[in-house]
Amino acid sequence: MFDLSGKVAVVTGSSRAIGRSIAEGLARAGARVVVSSRKVEACQQVVESIRSESFEAVAQACNVSDKAQLQGLIKTDFSRALWQNAQLLQHVERSTPVRRMGQPDDIGGVAVFLASKAAACITGQTLVVDGGLSVRESA
Repeated sequence: MFDLSGKVAVVTGSSRAIGRSIAEGLARAGARVVVSSRKVEACQQVVESIRSESFEAVAQACNVSDKAQLQGLIKTDFSRALWQNAQLLQHVERSTPVRRMGQPDDIGGVAVFLASKAAACITGQTLVVDGGLSVRESA
């Protein structure tokens, strides 16, 4: 169900963190991956890592700067100031139903699922990957 052989995945912002996890997950599922970010050098490092596992990947510089709204806190360089604050981190861990901060692979797995046949009937939906925070807030 999760075989992406014969597919090509273009992953923007895939030189680090969440994007990198998505690119690596898609490659492991069999997709040929285009690793894309602002700096081709950073992309090339990810490509080399993917190729070292015998998967196909190429690097392509691209700048996509339209920011999507993010609900959950994912441990990335972008959110470093938040998760390095011990008081805030403790609050996140106590108030999030999964009792931890999200990791890039939490998003990568969802991306592989959405790209696979397992999600063939999912259209026009928003999947919130926030460790249950939005459920708790609406209760």
